[in-house]
Amino acid sequence: MKKSPLIACYLKLMVTFFTIGLFSFSIDAHATSPKLTTKEKAFVDVQKYLAEGGPYIETVLAPEGEFVLIFNPEIKQWVEKRWTRGDLQELQKKLAPSLYIPLTKRGYAMAANRDTEEGKKDETNYDAIWVRDSIWVLFSLLQDPTRKEEARRLILGI
Repeated sequence: MKKSPLIACYLKLMVTFFTIGLFSFSIDAHATSPKLTTKEKAFVDVQKYLAEGGPYIETVLAPEGEFVLIFNPEIKQWVEKRWTRGDLQELQKKLAPSLYIPLTKRGYAMAANRDTEEGKKDETNYDAIWVRDSIWVLFSLLQDPTRKEEARRLILGI
């Protein structure tokens, strides 16, 4: 069956108008959509993450009047209540094992002692930032009166 040039021209015209219509609709939709604040963008990002099958999540109202998304049910009690000095001390005790940063025998933070094979590129680029990280560890050690000697070893090692 032979196609008519008129039908081919008509089909091209229809496809062109359809494409232009879709393009202009997407521009209008984008131009009229409100700009998101940083907080709203973060919320959208979390919603996308959760839609992909994220872990446990719950929205909790903090005493300050803000909603906080939590990913661990143990945190709920901490977010919901007003904090006292005693609560902060309790939290500090509970988190202490997770926040403890051991030093090597030479007095360095563990990551600063990272070995890489000679001639191989360090993919983490840690050689450029270990001093900065050691200073952050130093600040942490100085906050704990029982670790002043370790802080001294660390600063002397740098």
